[in-house]
Amino acid sequence: MKIYNLFLSYKAQATTLSVDIAFKGKKPERMYFATDLKNKTLISSDYSPFLAAVLLPCMKSGEDIIIEGPVSKKLLANAKKIMDLVVSWNVGLKKVNIKCHPEPALGSNDKEMLEPVQHDKGSQTASFFSAGVDSFYTYLKHKDKKDKIKNLILVHGFDIPLKNNDFFESVRKTVEQIAIDEKINAISVETNAGEIVEKYLIWDLAHGGVLAAIGLFVGSGLSKIFIPAGLRKDELFPYGTHPDLDKLWSTENTEFVHDGTEYNRLGKIMNTVSKSSLALKYLRVCAQNIKGKYNCSRCYKCLQTMIELVCAGVIEKAETFDKLDLKAVRNMHYDYVLKYNLQGEANLDILKRLNRELELQNAIAESLEKSKKRTVRKTIFENISHFDRNYNSRRLYSLVFKMNRKQDRNMLFKLLNKMGALK
Repeated sequence: MKIYNLFLSYKAQATTLSVDIAFKGKKPERMYFATDLKNKTLISSDYSPFLAAVLLPCMKSGEDIIIEGPVSKKLLANAKKIMDLVVSWNVGLKKVNIKCHPEPALGSNDKEMLEPVQHDKGSQTASFFSAGVDSFYTYLKHKDKKDKIKNLILVHGFDIPLKNNDFFESVRKTVEQIAIDEKINAISVETNAGEIVEKYLIWDLAHGGVLAAIGLFVGSGLSKIFIPAGLRKDELFPYGTHPDLDKLWSTENTEFVHDGTEYNRLGKIMNTVSKSSLALKYLRVCAQNIKGKYNCSRCYKCLQTMIELVCAGVIEKAETFDKLDLKAVRNMHYDYVLKYNLQGEANLDILKRLNRELELQNAIAESLEKSKKRTVRKTIFENISHFDRNYNSRRLYSLVFKMNRKQDRNMLFKLLNKMGALK
């Protein structure tokens, strides 16, 4: 694959860095990262963000990468370590070659910006921030520390699709208000990188490189960027964001830090989030993106968070959720293969120990029992998945993953994944 035609654009109060991306046998696509013009001094002006975005997808398709311009020397060296690590995960990716060719100049529609901007190494810290449990925990954890987070990075084109402008603007206004309340800065970034790379690599694996790319795009003025952890240290598995992987996206200017593996979501809520009036006022966990609904209060993630807020004794203070619907709780599905049942069991244990919310206890117990019931087909597929992951070095997963050599969104992969045979 080839990355070329780097262009820096200034118009309509936005700064956009873009390139042409050409996967072998496919028409070139324009990949971009954009942010408000006020963030101009933070912007990278080399190809590093685009290398981060496409590295793992190219490892899926087996395509060497040719870059027609400069890349961070540290990132280029770390790319070998990234490939070694990801190959060791046995998820069907393989090493590729990376070649960089010099390019005369950076294209720009600004006469003063015909050459790449030279930045001094920044001294400020930032964190990706969606207003969710993990991002609030990381922000609050560092609030009174030396490495206090002074910039919150919100992304349009990640959990909120590009086409959903109205909902993103609502979330953006909320994050900007949080920044005003906290006397810090909010950085909004829009990108279509996710739409491009997800066609070649499943999002569970691809999203970490896209996050790193966004950080590199605005990282020239930032010394450290936190990536909030979604899992506790003892729960880790091969995933797009991982403590062993995230640090390897670092460059001469910017260090990436995977943060928060000391707690799972319940621990983060019980120990930190539930004690913050700021978090309880603005917490957003829902990915349903329903019009007019900041949190739908009905999906698994909303219900699980609401139950955890009940366990912490603060559900009545959480301003962004509706009343907890016990019927919806009874119909929750806890995936025992992915061990989601442990979340329900932990909540039930806390409520029993505190001798609180008997009706909610019964609803959780009922949903756990329903989720435990197994059909013959479900048992067969889950046993196949268990054997493949624990005793077969994920060879079945890799075989199906590789059947479409350029993309992983083939029908067989999606079908087996839905049935539980591939995890």
